[in-house]
Amino acid sequence: MSDLQNGAKGHEVKTLQKAMNAHPTLGARLKEDGVFGEKTEAAFKKWQKLQGQKPTGKASKGTVKAIQQSSAKAPVMTVRDYAPRIKNNTETLRENGAELANQAAQLDEARKALRKRIDDSHAIEKKMAKANAQNQAYFADWLNDAEKIADLQQRFETMASRDPAGAAKLLKDIQALDAQAEKAFVKIRSNIQTLNAEWRKLQPIFDAAA
Repeated sequence: MSDLQNGAKGHEVKTLQKAMNAHPTLGARLKEDGVFGEKTEAAFKKWQKLQGQKPTGKASKGTVKAIQQSSAKAPVMTVRDYAPRIKNNTETLRENGAELANQAAQLDEARKALRKRIDDSHAIEKKMAKANAQNQAYFADWLNDAEKIADLQQRFETMASRDPAGAAKLLKDIQALDAQAEKAFVKIRSNIQTLNAEWRKLQPIFDAAA
């Protein structure tokens, strides 16, 4: 397809001029006369620079659609920033793991002194161990989704101004991953509540051993 500058029909150039006049950041005030003159070429070169392209001033029919797409309002990220959440929640789970290890050591001492309740303490210990193992798996799923979201959010920031339509589609993927990650996080919180409840059941055993 030939460039719009070389033998294009007037209505094709008018379409280009109209698209540039409608662009919110271009600031073009072109006469929509169907003539690819100096002002039209200068405005088009400015648009090319805004898009990070070499300002050749050569426009084709395909560039009209590109200008129209770049005129769309850039979508705004609606999902919370996952980069700091990855760090914070990794540290929280590590602290919980250390606390559980300390609790397991206390349980071992109590079991030595309270042989009559050893069956009960074993049952509680198994339930706590199961819940903790589940949390490790849930957190692995959450972390995998969270890292994907953080990576996609970086891509979104790059695409938002240059490809609004593509960024909007990417945002839907990010939102879906966010919902999936939150489901895993709900399971983690539920298991932590189970661990705390089971730990409280052990208090009478500790009191009897004191």
